[in-house]
Amino acid sequence: HNRDRVAKLTGATVDQAAARYFVRDNRVVGFFIPEDNLQRAEIPVAPAAAQVLAEFKPSAAGQSGEAFDPSPANIDSRTKRSELPGGMKLALLPKKTRGETVVGMVILRFGDLKSLEGKAAAPDLAADMLMRGTTRRSRQQIQDDLDRLKSRITVGGSAGQAVLSFETTRANLPEVLPLAAEILREPAFPADEFEKLRQEYLAWVEQSKSDPEALGSNLYERHMNPYPPGDVRHVDTLSGYVDVLRARL
Repeated sequence: HNRDRVAKLTGATVDQAAARYFVRDNRVVGFFIPEDNLQRAEIPVAPAAAQVLAEFKPSAAGQSGEAFDPSPANIDSRTKRSELPGGMKLALLPKKTRGETVVGMVILRFGDLKSLEGKAAAPDLAADMLMRGTTRRSRQQIQDDLDRLKSRITVGGSAGQAVLSFETTRANLPEVLPLAAEILREPAFPADEFEKLRQEYLAWVEQSKSDPEALGSNLYERHMNPYPPGDVRHVDTLSGYVDVLRARL
């Protein structure tokens, strides 16, 4: 595709693009002014790697975690499974990690074909809205707390499930877990943040409408999910998705 587009380029096309984009307020002009008396930094020759590593001893904090066997049999044998009082199933895989890193995932499943009928776009947007503010914290406050804890939380969703993933350290886990619970259980769904998110979705879809890769992916998903409109498994065209977003759901 790019090869064919380059083959069609002409000098006039390049001139038109330059006239359109290389305007005064879009450019930076620099001047090179030579001097007779040059002042240069003296950079010593870097020592050989063997010399640097000869006496290197890593600190305890920088040591790697255990050599973990990722085979399904080993993962299954080391996983500890239980069920919480509320019915949620819990699986823990304890292992020694570098920097005592803790990685977790919460998967929440909801709805059925009948209750989710006509709501294919809503779960995606609802999941993305969870990180944009709770009843106790704004979007910025959530991010500030995560920065302070040197942790990361992401939330994604699709029809029938929402997935929260987090990465933190063992020391900060007691603070990250309540924050994750607050994000899931106390979302504020602020109207201004929803409008920003809707506009972001619209911009992404409009851009994808001219992207061959996105168009091909959408066609493939529609072919593999031949469900009628209204079914939560139905995959809409990009133009149809834009109509849904513009209708403010």
